[in-house]
Amino acid sequence: MGRTTWFDVDGIKRGEWTAEEDRMLVAYINKYGVRDWGALPKRAGLHRCGKSCRLRWLNYLKPGIKKGKFTPQEEDDIIKFHSLLGNRWAAIAKQMPNRTDNDIKNHWNSCLKKRLRRSGIDPMTHEPIKATSSSTRSSPAQRHSSSTTSFSLSSTGSVRLLNKLAAGISSRKLALDRIRTVMISSEPREVDEEEKMMISSRKEEEKVIGCFMEIDKNLITTMSLDELACDSSYYYYDDWLRGCFQ
Repeated sequence: MGRTTWFDVDGIKRGEWTAEEDRMLVAYINKYGVRDWGALPKRAGLHRCGKSCRLRWLNYLKPGIKKGKFTPQEEDDIIKFHSLLGNRWAAIAKQMPNRTDNDIKNHWNSCLKKRLRRSGIDPMTHEPIKATSSSTRSSPAQRHSSSTTSFSLSSTGSVRLLNKLAAGISSRKLALDRIRTVMISSEPREVDEEEKMMISSRKEEEKVIGCFMEIDKNLITTMSLDELACDSSYYYYDDWLRGCFQ
């Protein structure tokens, strides 16, 4: 089933050529030859553009055009000429009598280019494709994966310790805020027993906060995440914390 035909806004016919149009084009060229493709359609009585007439003649109607399957010799010639001329299909067609540049281009893109690539030849440079070792390609990913796993394992212990420190500091900061609120109150009032106990323990609380500040400083300046992950370091600071509370 062929393509449908239609007329554009300029009245130019588009789509599939009919047998009558082919006969009119061949008759005109046989009588007057190939001259001005722009003026040819009107002189031949065709409602086609000059480009459509030229392509129809060169690719289908010109005497001696060879259609059908390419021979192995023709395929070798296409590969040879492509290595010299690149994608200059008209120049390649001049080296291959009775084959059109359109057929050569289509056969290259649909068959020969894929065949060269499967054979390990770059179809653009016609040079062997440099093989890349699979181990070389995968090694960066493997290194990244191993480093990520190592970092995750090493950060588990440090996160557990830091969470414990944060919880202790947060609770003691809340107690100090309550003490500070009582001390800076502008109106004198009787202090209840609970507030007295909180005020009396102020120095002790400040000592505890000092311990945690020292721990934070040591964590930032003297220890890496890998050291925090070690069980020995974790228990060392746990013992240190117990000493601060005694």
